[in-house]
Amino acid sequence: MLRANANFYHTLHEQVALGLQEKEQETAEQDIGIDMLRQKLITPHAHGIVLETCVGTNSNRKYYDDSKIRKLIGLDWVPAQISKA
Repeated sequence: MLRANANFYHTLHEQVALGLQEKEQETAEQDIGIDMLRQKLITPHAHGIVLETCVGTNSNRKYYDDSKIRKLIGLDWVPAQISKA
């Protein structure tokens, strides 16, 4: 059941995001193939000015081709995640 209170989801997201260790998250994503999906989606398609939402710890960064990217803008609604990125 969805809750109408957006602050509930923001708080939940923040707690989860800040509670994850980067190495644990990276390992879990590799195990389920998210890293391969990132490579297939980002490397051939991202170019020019790129807006990445929910940038988190910037784990997508390694998949961008710097020769194709003019500017990379990252947003996240958890301020501590922006600091990490």
